[in-house]
Amino acid sequence: MLRKWYIYCLVDPRTNEVRYVGWAYNVEKRVRDHVRKARKQHNHKASWLVQLENEGLRPLYWVLESGTGNWAEAEQRWIAFYRAEDAQLTNLTDGGEGIVGYVFSAEIRARMSAAKRGRKLSPEHIEKVAGSLRGRKRSRDVVQKITKARRSGKGWSVSEETKEKIRQTVTGFRHTVEAKAKIAAAGRGRKHTDEAKRKQAEAKKGKPLTAEHKQKLSEAKRGRTLSDEHKQHIRESTRHPQRCGLCGKPGHKRSTCPLCKRT
Repeated sequence: MLRKWYIYCLVDPRTNEVRYVGWAYNVEKRVRDHVRKARKQHNHKASWLVQLENEGLRPLYWVLESGTGNWAEAEQRWIAFYRAEDAQLTNLTDGGEGIVGYVFSAEIRARMSAAKRGRKLSPEHIEKVAGSLRGRKRSRDVVQKITKARRSGKGWSVSEETKEKIRQTVTGFRHTVEAKAKIAAAGRGRKHTDEAKRKQAEAKKGKPLTAEHKQKLSEAKRGRTLSDEHKQHIRESTRHPQRCGLCGKPGHKRSTCPLCKRT
């Protein structure tokens, strides 16, 4: 089911003039975010909101249009409408793609990078982000685009510098007991397809294990007790068919071989 979007505008309470047009799924929350982040930003909209706050005022907002699916055309249309009416909008772009196409200066990019460097998200923030993403499904068009891009290899090449950063981030990382339990529960009962098994076998074929890897595998298996079902599976997979000592064919012994002449 598609979520309902809203095109809204922020209005100056002193003059009733429209100063900003945007879109959101939750307009009230989006307006609160505008006000809350105003002192941390450096643009016309933020300066206007800070000015209102200094006077003890907050912006008004009007919902202009609502719908489902693509909101970009509606946002662009309303921005164009108010600009044609000579409204002093604080929008940086013509709308439709957020701030895509707007190029921040090197100084602003440096400030943004420095402000985020070393910051750690609180558990509450992480939970909010996870909650907002939980249950959301990508549309079929998005899934097809991602699949096509990955198969073609275009845009998915990772630089050596990025690879090194990833290595440094994950080196020494250990999942919590709770996380391990969740991963185990999610994978329990899943069976790989024949194609997946073949790919895994080809990837491992001819790849020698290091002495350290062998030692870890040995320590992990030491003291483990195999179930009767597992033992039976091993017997069946390693059992060699019986062969006749006379003719060499499987399925019978020398004493029952057709070539053996009994008197």
